[in-house]
Amino acid sequence: MNRLFQQMQALYGQMNGLRTENREVKLEIRRLKQRLGMQLRRMNSRISRIALHPVVRNRGANNDAGAARGGNNNEDPPATLVPSPKNISVLWQEFMFGIAGRKPARTFSARERGQCKCTYNLRKLAWTKISELIRAGHTAQTAIDLIYDVYGRASGLSAILVRMRHDRRNGWPNELVVNVAVL
Repeated sequence: MNRLFQQMQALYGQMNGLRTENREVKLEIRRLKQRLGMQLRRMNSRISRIALHPVVRNRGANNDAGAARGGNNNEDPPATLVPSPKNISVLWQEFMFGIAGRKPARTFSARERGQCKCTYNLRKLAWTKISELIRAGHTAQTAIDLIYDVYGRASGLSAILVRMRHDRRNGWPNELVVNVAVL
């Protein structure tokens, strides 16, 4: 009888151990579901944002073709920056292609940069960091998403740029540190 009681206690102990393990597994599954759900929502929002942006073609090729056909393209586009861009994607388009018939910011001369010096230098932080991330193997959109992940999507563009200026002086967050091997 005593031996039967010991076996029952051993079985009861094993059963409690299995219950505890089962609870831990369920808790881990719940955590994984939450994390995967968050990652899926983030990915869907990124895909939606990418789908909203139209394809931007290089206008320089079209201007050269128009001039070759005898078109009147003697006017240079204005070298001004967008007054109030809404997000970092708009900043990147402004830098690479220009917006609303404006000259791309990457092609500004020193004189043109001087005319909008404060704004240009603040935006240049984002342009430089995106360029670094692209050289490190990211696409432009994933680089922009990485910046938003570090500084928060709820933050306004000005707040993000000011925090980037602070981080440039005091050290970038680990997610934005680019270690490109020199070949």
